[in-house]
Amino acid sequence: MVIGRTFHPQLRRARHRRLRDFDPHRAALLSAPLLIGDHSSFAAQIERELDVAGGRVHEGHVR
Repeated sequence: MVIGRTFHPQLRRARHRRLRDFDPHRAALLSAPLLIGDHSSFAAQIERELDVAGGRVHEGHVR
C-alpha cells in the first residue's frame, strides 16, 4: 500500500503546521503513529481523514 507521496521536508512541515494551527488534536492523531513507526495506525488515521474530507481525490478531479 502506498501511504502517500514524498514531499520536500519544508513542504511537509508547512502542511503539518497548517493542520496543527487549524486543529491540534487532529495533527497529533496523524503525527503520533508516524513518529513511533506504527505505519498501520498512521494509514488507518489517513483513511479516517480522507473519509471526513469526502474520500480520495483522483487525478484531474477538483473539489
